[in-house]
Amino acid sequence: MNLKVIGYWGAYPEPDSATSCYVISDEESKIVLDIGSGALSKLTKYENINKINDIIISHFHYDHFVDIYPLQFNSMIQQNIGKRKEPINIYTPYDPNYSDTMDYKTFTKNIMYNQGPIFDINGFITTFLKTNHVIDSYAVKVKKNGKSIVYTGDTAWSDELVDFSKNADLLICEASLFDGMKGKVEGHLTAGEAGKLANEANVKKLLLTHFPHFGVIELLKKQASKYFKKEIILAEENKTIKL
Repeated sequence: MNLKVIGYWGAYPEPDSATSCYVISDEESKIVLDIGSGALSKLTKYENINKINDIIISHFHYDHFVDIYPLQFNSMIQQNIGKRKEPINIYTPYDPNYSDTMDYKTFTKNIMYNQGPIFDINGFITTFLKTNHVIDSYAVKVKKNGKSIVYTGDTAWSDELVDFSKNADLLICEASLFDGMKGKVEGHLTAGEAGKLANEANVKKLLLTHFPHFGVIELLKKQASKYFKKEIILAEENKTIKL
């Protein structure tokens, strides 16, 4: 199982980049985690979009889902010219403002989840945990062939997230804030908290992402490393992590 970074900024994309978007893959299939601002352009740069049939949205903030809308037109056009045969499945939490917009004719299909169900998505066993954010937001755990990846989405600290992430091979963790900024932006983690989460959950690797638009990004890794002594990776476009 592999993880590829497509976009990694929080809030909005910097020039020629994208917000949250990640591809989990093996030899048989792929799942996309989030598809935020600018992500569709980058996704089509690095992946055959017609081979992607399943997208999981962690929550309905624009930097995590908004490129679903141009993707719907992509699916329509690709079906109309015979390059795509099936709709794209979009897994989302329920939101009264957005859920109904995830279905688009025969081109995208919305499948709603919550903390309970376990989904088998082409052999990827996928579960969800509601996190500590300003709107309903979910962490995602994906397991296959003895390997596991946990994606925090957007969240502040929670002990439940430690348990949910236990012994993961890779933790994709937001690091929206530098140490010393705890609580200044509601519903987000500092880099040090990301390191603590990885350490307490005993994960094998930590991928820091959802970066702020200020400060020295490399400092996030240094701050996380105070608490987590295993491998820490800073997200970057087209970075692939093999498990």
